[in-house]
Amino acid sequence: KGGLSVRLATMAPGRVAVDLPADTAPGLTGVAIGDRVDLYSEMAVVDQTGKSVASSVGPVAKGAVLIGTPNNNNDKQTGPVEKGAYIVAVSPDEQKNVADSAVRGKKFTVFLLPSKGGQ
Repeated sequence: KGGLSVRLATMAPGRVAVDLPADTAPGLTGVAIGDRVDLYSEMAVVDQTGKSVASSVGPVAKGAVLIGTPNNNNDKQTGPVEKGAYIVAVSPDEQKNVADSAVRGKKFTVFLLPSKGGQ
């Protein structure tokens, strides 16, 4: 088993992979597999009953690892992945936040983080 599952297991063990909508971060053409990013999106604000009463923008994933980029998603062994998609590895605790924003059709803002040596 190659491709994304290998990248996920080796570059971001313990995390889950998710693809972001194809129109996410069109200006980040220089990012590469292995880069770390923070993801922000619109999130529902719920009241005590669980009903959505408002929305706010905030982090849905911090320190996510890019395991696929629009220019790097074609794997000779597994074939092409969603054209133009960023594939990120997020923590299991963050996957619901990312999924909620994606399913509701919300946009994502991607912040490129400095390399670990630069912090």
